[in-house]
Amino acid sequence: MRQEITCKNQGKKLMILGGARKSVPLIEYAVKKGYRTILCDYLPDNPGRLIADEYHCISAADMDAVLELARAENIGGIVSYSSDILAKTAAYVGNRLGLPSNPYGSVLTLVRKDLFRNFLQTNGFSCPRSYAFGSFAEAVSKIGEDMLPFMVKPVDSAGSAGVTKVESLSLFGEAFEKALAMSGEKKVIVEEYIQMDHECMIGGDIFVLNGKIAFYGLLNSHRGSEGSPFVPTGTSYPLCLCRERTEEVHRTLQRAVDLLGMKLGGFNVELMYDSGGKLYIVEIAPRNGGNLIPELLRTATGADLAAALADASMGADEICFGYARPCRYYSNYVIHSETDGILRQIRYKGDIRDNIIREEMYVRHGERVFRFDSAKKALGIIFLRFSDQEEEMYKMKNMKKFIETELDPLQ
Repeated sequence: MRQEITCKNQGKKLMILGGARKSVPLIEYAVKKGYRTILCDYLPDNPGRLIADEYHCISAADMDAVLELARAENIGGIVSYSSDILAKTAAYVGNRLGLPSNPYGSVLTLVRKDLFRNFLQTNGFSCPRSYAFGSFAEAVSKIGEDMLPFMVKPVDSAGSAGVTKVESLSLFGEAFEKALAMSGEKKVIVEEYIQMDHECMIGGDIFVLNGKIAFYGLLNSHRGSEGSPFVPTGTSYPLCLCRERTEEVHRTLQRAVDLLGMKLGGFNVELMYDSGGKLYIVEIAPRNGGNLIPELLRTATGADLAAALADASMGADEICFGYARPCRYYSNYVIHSETDGILRQIRYKGDIRDNIIREEMYVRHGERVFRFDSAKKALGIIFLRFSDQEEEMYKMKNMKKFIETELDPLQ
């Protein structure tokens, strides 16, 4: 089925993959800039269709169908904003049509944890010992107590879905099956657990232009959910990291970008230092971060990564990023529930309301909510501003003292 919504704009054609709410800022910018926006999304009620110049109800994950449409439309650029799956489509189509894009093979490496760990090992980056398996029988024959504790992950999931730390082999089977269920490839990676020597993961988004990292939007990535300690609960700016380590992070990321041959776009990154001071790249995802990270960076720095992505995908050689704003302390926090239930209300306690500058709720009062075991289970996101970093870090670490999710039991 194909559906189209058209208007008079006949400018340079930019194909946008995915019309979900998180892609709306990019679509709005592209329309305002005068690009003719061609949106692909298999959901006929996606919000982006109301903004784009032209809408086609096809799956943006269907690479050959998108390629056929792109050829017919004679597009000038193709972009995916915040999806690993759609990043593959953008690369596949862009490579075949000679459009600004990243190498398809390198994008595939980044969206598959097993391939990415192989890349890190082959090129001399610090990397945990890891193994990939398609069945538990295969895994249990290889993994023993000498590897405890270890992490079990789907090779291809996002938002920390299906991730478990295993500290006893008696729990290995359950963790493996949980990860396998979340994997589209039906493959699980088991890797050595690395003890981090700092409070927050190094996270955020970078932006690559002409093969060089033109913007570092590094953030403190907070965890802390009781039932899901590896799912991000928020991010904060500026990054709490000394200059020497920050420079090492910059060099390491640029080296990875060089080796992968990446040319353009936003990349969500996660890194950490172990107890011996060794730097590890946990992830480089070939898309902008979830939990509205690009919008937090725009608030904190003035850098509009959605606009940068649209322009770079249409061949721009120069892009002006932010950094014009004074150094302030901004964060976002993922409102979530530790249990299933019916949402009664979200209660803000103490003086946290004085810090909140924006609230984006995904679930309404009276609707069902689920235990927060992946980013998709978020109830909403709030943006906050603080007077100093001490206040910011204290409240982000102790947000349960300031926000309470009240639920009614399921009937």
